[in-house]
Amino acid sequence: MSFFRESYIVFRRQLRMNLRNPAWVLIGLMEPVLYLFLFGPLLEPIAKQFGYENSWTFFVPGMLVQLGLFGAFFAGFGLISEWRDGVVEAERVTPASRVALLMGRLWRDLLQLFVQALVLIGLGYVLGMDASAGGAALGVVLTMLMGGACAAASNALALTTKSE
Repeated sequence: MSFFRESYIVFRRQLRMNLRNPAWVLIGLMEPVLYLFLFGPLLEPIAKQFGYENSWTFFVPGMLVQLGLFGAFFAGFGLISEWRDGVVEAERVTPASRVALLMGRLWRDLLQLFVQALVLIGLGYVLGMDASAGGAALGVVLTMLMGGACAAASNALALTTKSE
């Protein structure tokens, strides 16, 4: 099997596991939305001091950074749980590459970040965020790069420590 096929198989399995528990999917989507609605209006005076028309133009990029950093830093907790349940040991005896086993998990984390970033930017535009499409796309790309690095570091730390 090729590396990409092996990674895709792990990605698909991880995605199915996530979608089987829709409560966590909704929580993952609602967290940035709640931050946007609860804290965005509070930043209106600060945004005006920096010359922004509204707080959404000021707040959404910060939320993307927060999403990329803190959303992905906890990806390793799932790997620790799978390690304890014996899933990682069962996967290691397959002919799949060990890197592919981790890459599939990373793709799942990146897809989750991508969907959250799109929801956040979409709601930002609905609420009046003034940003170019290129700037928004760059924000999503930077969020994905930062989130991918943080998720990979979290998985590496989880495999090293095997404990929370």
